[in-house]
Amino acid sequence: MTQNSSKQKKKHAGQYKKGVSGNPKGRPKLPGEIKTAKVVNQIEMFRIMNKFAYMSTAEIKNLLHASDTPMIEIVAARLYIEAGKKGDHHRLGFVFDRLIGSVPQRTEHSFHDSMVDFIKDNETDNEG
Repeated sequence: MTQNSSKQKKKHAGQYKKGVSGNPKGRPKLPGEIKTAKVVNQIEMFRIMNKFAYMSTAEIKNLLHASDTPMIEIVAARLYIEAGKKGDHHRLGFVFDRLIGSVPQRTEHSFHDSMVDFIKDNETDNEG
């Protein structure tokens, strides 16, 4: 490594000060028409996924071979077929997340009384 490149690395190594954002203005806001298009697409995708949820594999395959099937329906149809055929949990998770939303994960904590007593005893021992 040359002496010149070492100086350049040192110069750029601490480019931002600690605790200061590299992007103080944050992410740029999306224009209104893009936000609207995103909502419309989400609604349409929900409609398509729901439609395929009640179709047989044969009906979905017929749609795949029809020349007038929109591309978004072809993508959704392939997703359903691959998920069902291979039992792909990732694809199935994607489908169900879109249809019913992701399931909130609950975490329950339960301590045995003796554990709580142990923690309390150690806190007082460490303080005094």
